[in-house]
Amino acid sequence: MYDRPNAKSRFFKAFNAIFGKVGRLACTEDVVLHLLQCKCLPILLYATEACPLLARDKQSLEFIITRIFMKIFRTGSAEVVKNCQFNFNFLPIRSQINICTARFLQKFIVLENSLCSLFAASAACQLSELEL
Repeated sequence: MYDRPNAKSRFFKAFNAIFGKVGRLACTEDVVLHLLQCKCLPILLYATEACPLLARDKQSLEFIITRIFMKIFRTGSAEVVKNCQFNFNFLPIRSQINICTARFLQKFIVLENSLCSLFAASAACQLSELEL
């Protein structure tokens, strides 16, 4: 099972540390978003490709990112956040998880490990059901 509370708290600690140091001093929001993408999101999304997530888990992760964007862009509007995500080429978390899961399953299917080969058919089925 995905350890959502632990991942959330670690993500927020990492983001607040970065945002506290460079948030208001950064030349552009692009710098903050790049740091978010490279340093903080891996903490939040760790092992999500290997663990099945419930729809509520994905929605919870999406909410976290929405709140972070609201903080970065100093807004309370979800519509402004969606526009910012679109303009800065920031994929929704649901899409990022699906892409990571697809990559994981593709690698899993081609492994010649005897244990992996037992579950290759199941992985291929799961891969075909992903919404990319």
